[in-house]
Amino acid sequence: MSGWSALVLAGSRGGADPVAQAAGVSHKAFAEIAGRPMIAHVLSTLAAAPMVGRVAVSIEAGAPPLPGDAAALRLDAAASPALSALDGFDRLGAPLLIVTADHPLMTQAMLADFLADATASGAAVAAAVARRSVIERGGSGRAAPGCGSATAPPAAATCSR
Repeated sequence: MSGWSALVLAGSRGGADPVAQAAGVSHKAFAEIAGRPMIAHVLSTLAAAPMVGRVAVSIEAGAPPLPGDAAALRLDAAASPALSALDGFDRLGAPLLIVTADHPLMTQAMLADFLADATASGAAVAAAVARRSVIERGGSGRAAPGCGSATAPPAAATCSR
């Protein structure tokens, strides 16, 4: 079932990004992890997700091309992440999953768990985020009851923090 569209926010926020600088790339999304740009990992995970249909990437017009195997729609990034999300919603409609390009460790299990919670909540838009403490523990922390699993970020649509 591919009921969700996904928007990947990959734009720069202005100024020099330390990750991009260290990797020698123009955008953090193109820094390599395990031999592939971060954005390629994210796009592969989304492409393999049965609950995700259309995928779009919001990125500046002058950014490098998306990875060769990416079938995502490319959208010009707006002046802020919020405006880019609004543009993505206008173009893709609901339900819309919003993720960032710098989440290369996102797995099918995380995505399935998150989207199941978001779907059950009836959310029109769900933003996949994780607490800093979970990331720093490598995902080994336990989620609060009713707010996703120990391996997945809590569903913003169903949890308030």
